[in-house]
Amino acid sequence: MKRISVVFLLLCGCTVGPDYDNPNDSIGREELLNFESFANEKGLWKSASPKDGEYRGNWWELFGDELLSKILEESRADNPDLKSLYYRVEQARENAKMSESALYPHAAASGDWFKTEVGDNSLLRPLGNRFEDWAIGATLTWDADLFGRIRSILAASRADAQALKNEYENALLSLQTKIAALYFGIREMESARILLEKTVEIRRGQTAMLRDRTEMGTASEADLNRALEQEFSSKAKLTDILQNIAVAKNLLANLLGTSPAKLNIKIGPLSGNPPDIPETLPSELLERRPDISAAERSVLAANHRIGAAQAAFFPTISITSSLGTESTAFSKLLNSSSFAWGVSPQIYMPIFQAGRLAAQKRVALARHKQALEDYKSTVLKAIRETEDALAKLNFTKSKVEELESASRAASRVCRIAMVQFEEGAADYFAASEAQRYSLMAELSLIAAKGEQFKASIDLIRAVGGSWKSEYAPTNQ
Repeated sequence: MKRISVVFLLLCGCTVGPDYDNPNDSIGREELLNFESFANEKGLWKSASPKDGEYRGNWWELFGDELLSKILEESRADNPDLKSLYYRVEQARENAKMSESALYPHAAASGDWFKTEVGDNSLLRPLGNRFEDWAIGATLTWDADLFGRIRSILAASRADAQALKNEYENALLSLQTKIAALYFGIREMESARILLEKTVEIRRGQTAMLRDRTEMGTASEADLNRALEQEFSSKAKLTDILQNIAVAKNLLANLLGTSPAKLNIKIGPLSGNPPDIPETLPSELLERRPDISAAERSVLAANHRIGAAQAAFFPTISITSSLGTESTAFSKLLNSSSFAWGVSPQIYMPIFQAGRLAAQKRVALARHKQALEDYKSTVLKAIRETEDALAKLNFTKSKVEELESASRAASRVCRIAMVQFEEGAADYFAASEAQRYSLMAELSLIAAKGEQFKASIDLIRAVGGSWKSEYAPTNQ
């Protein structure tokens, strides 16, 4: 008997599913396009180990913007989409607990009372015309997980919950970076608005001056209409910017989980510079990306479901025991003669399923391969997004420097042209063209500075948080 018990316990500790192979080990160097590093890092590509618990830092502090920090620190509180995903995570956690409960015996208690009355022609009539039956009892049922089917399902449920938690973290990072990009977009438009308001005032003054000169005969009708065209074109640009600011603020309110009427935030123009980027960014930063961790957990869940599908080929054993009392009279319900008990072991052995179990296993294997390819795709996407962000940062930095030179040159041309116009050495058309080109150069410079800030946000999104971590250099 002892030997049978030992064998039974050993069987309960067995699982028939495949061992888990980290998907990183199956990513060949060729598949990663010989990827080595970000921004000339000297280390070679290594098998990543998702570090979804790694501290990502309050990355918004890199910008030194108190209003941005306040907005982002409060952003997770009211966004309904994010809160909805949070409750999905809670459901997944509870589903895993429900799967875990199948490992343990289930106990239940019941009570029953039955009363009937028979007719005169009933075969039971000699025993009486009324019958009662009282019963109380308890049952205990346990499914012996001999081949690890329940444990495989439990492990898959836990991996699903972890993957969904990582999806929540990814959604939070995506939301906060989207808010930050929108915030700097509004600041960029505010800078353009201030410039255009000043331009409209200048154009309005020039129109009034040329109207007076036209009445005095010292300016032509063409000069006056040219001034009017410049004035109203500037007003149209200003109206367009005001519209874009209003729409952007409406979107910002939506992302913050409030209505535009309740959004009481005054956002100023662009100032300062985006944070400095280290000369090298190690590829280990990507291991913090929550979408990579979520994809890896999905591979793990698919791996455990193969085990559950494999275990379905083997017998399942359940044991049900019962203890209770039963009597036709309530007063005798607790008598010793009324007690009854029973043990009912059951075994289920699949013999012919018409290919259903084999098909289930093939489905599990295919889903595992799909999850593995999805993981590889996520890793490659992360690499591309990081390289794209670094390229944008490098090129926008050069673009800003070039546009600053262009803006200074256009501003000098504008001043010279206006002096020549006032001295009568040039007509208003040449002066107004110089002003227009100067305005375009300044607006382009503002847009390029906005692109710089947005590129920094893209890099933060790509590496999963602040690059100021234990992996990143500190000599910034």
